[in-house]
Amino acid sequence: MEANILIVEDEIGIRTALTLFLEGEGFGVKTVKDGEEAMAAIREDKYDLVISDIRMPRLNGLELLDEINKLTVGPEMIIMTAYGSIETAIQAMKNGARDFLLKPFSNDLLKMTVNRVLKIRELSKENKKLHELERMKKEFITMIAHELRTPLTAIKGYLKLVMSGMVGEMIEPQREYLGVVHENGEKLQSIINKMIDMGHMETSGFYLESTSANTLGVIWEAIEEVQKTYEKKQLNLEVVLATTLKPIVVDTYRMKQLITFLLDNAIAFSLPQKKIWLSVDQWKGEKALRQNEVPMSYVDLTDLESMDYLEISVRDEGPGIPKDKLSRIFEEFYQIEDLYIRQVGGMGIGLSLCKKLVTLMGGKIWVKSKVGAGCNFTILLPWKQPVDMDTTTEKENERYEKLANTRVA
Repeated sequence: MEANILIVEDEIGIRTALTLFLEGEGFGVKTVKDGEEAMAAIREDKYDLVISDIRMPRLNGLELLDEINKLTVGPEMIIMTAYGSIETAIQAMKNGARDFLLKPFSNDLLKMTVNRVLKIRELSKENKKLHELERMKKEFITMIAHELRTPLTAIKGYLKLVMSGMVGEMIEPQREYLGVVHENGEKLQSIINKMIDMGHMETSGFYLESTSANTLGVIWEAIEEVQKTYEKKQLNLEVVLATTLKPIVVDTYRMKQLITFLLDNAIAFSLPQKKIWLSVDQWKGEKALRQNEVPMSYVDLTDLESMDYLEISVRDEGPGIPKDKLSRIFEEFYQIEDLYIRQVGGMGIGLSLCKKLVTLMGGKIWVKSKVGAGCNFTILLPWKQPVDMDTTTEKENERYEKLANTRVA
């Protein structure tokens, strides 16, 4: 492994021994007597690793480490110390040193420690590159989404004008064809909105606007948003809502968004005349969930037992998901390689967005599925109760409670 190493040691015998051995291993080596000379060398040339004694005149090993930590991009550091100063070496590790060596040490231990630290440095560089590429990708996606939204808004505006008849009467085939254009424009608008949302969630400016809300009301508003879609596909939607759904403190827009995402996903992967189920109730706990042996994507539920949670489930009769793919379906842009699924289309954004939203809201999401037996997606959201339990009127409660435990065909 090619690397430049700086040795910082005030004893000439140790400096010489380290130089001979490390140069014999193929490393570029420079030596200095103390921390001040080391910093001068680091500012002049690039080093991958500094091997420094702790006790030195002028600038000691810990002080040198502090100076290296101030650099934007600095070398890794290994501290050398006698056995009696091991506590100081441990403190150096806490301050950012990558490893330490106790004097006297063998050449084999020195070689192993140096190679390990340099490998960690190499992996760290690769990790930073990946993070930078990920950041650039998200910025590009957000930029493209914003650029697409402007012309799409104009297209939709003129399309609405034409379809309204304000620029002349249309014959039926024209109205039908423009209807297809309008429908696909709405699909494109949905994709763009998801791309922008995905970008926003990666920024510090993203926040949730939680308010007191009628739980049943939020759910039914979400259902109404997808009603035309499932009716057009001739799907049967069965809704089962518990009558005990108390008010909730939540970002109502985001909660509706989660429900519509799951319903849209179920609709997309369902064949005409099939059925979709939406059920909402209080979470029964991890024990009840584990009794079901259907494979599920991994999710840690052990930290939820002490809280009240709202459980929202959407089940479909679609093609299902292979067991070995369950762990990946919430990844950005991930799509299962299957002919039917490719025909459905989409960019693999919706479920990833669901995962991010649910996590930000303090909840959990998972899926149970078998190939050929559909999917069952479940979301848990913290069921925070409003301080003022009368935030919704009795008339609103009565209206929505009449819809509870009903089935929508």
